[in-house]
Amino acid sequence: MPHLSPMNWLFTPLLMILILSSLMIILWWQFTPRFPMLSNKSLSSTFSPSWHWW
Repeated sequence: MPHLSPMNWLFTPLLMILILSSLMIILWWQFTPRFPMLSNKSLSSTFSPSWHWW
């Protein structure tokens, strides 16, 4: 089906950009403590113990 090839040329870079941006966001959340207030005992008790960003 040749009429699907322009759609592939459109969607594959978009998928690559989305995957790369999601990976960058995940790495950014893991390596930079965006919210230092979460390290407090009062706020960390509200979260589950298995919930770790960094």
